[in-house]
Amino acid sequence: MTSALLGGVRDLDDRTSRAFSLIGMLKPGATRQQAQTEFTNAMAQLARDYPDASAGIGCEILSFWEAPRGPQRLIISGLAILQGVMLLLLLAVCGNTANLMLARGSTRQREMAVRIALGAGRWRIASLVLSKTCC
Repeated sequence: MTSALLGGVRDLDDRTSRAFSLIGMLKPGATRQQAQTEFTNAMAQLARDYPDASAGIGCEILSFWEAPRGPQRLIISGLAILQGVMLLLLLAVCGNTANLMLARGSTRQREMAVRIALGAGRWRIASLVLSKTCC
């Protein structure tokens, strides 16, 4: 359909064109090594049938995520950028939360002093600091 859609492009008919890669799935029970062997044999057969166009051309079976080009590369780079942004956001949220807890603790310093003077233990003070949300 390339020639029909793009008006005269003959990439599929030209055996010297190297602009294509294949994506497929292994059949159940097959290993990557078996597929590599079969594909290498097919490429050797093409080299024998068309020596001037296919000589020196090889093949390599890769997993989808290891392929050097394709949509998965865009996904991986986009996810890496998104992960970096989310890490920065998480650091900002943690910093703000720590700052708010310190500010609240400093305003309740007098309350804690009174509770300690009345005999509250360390665990009781810690539980009040961590559980009480408003004065």
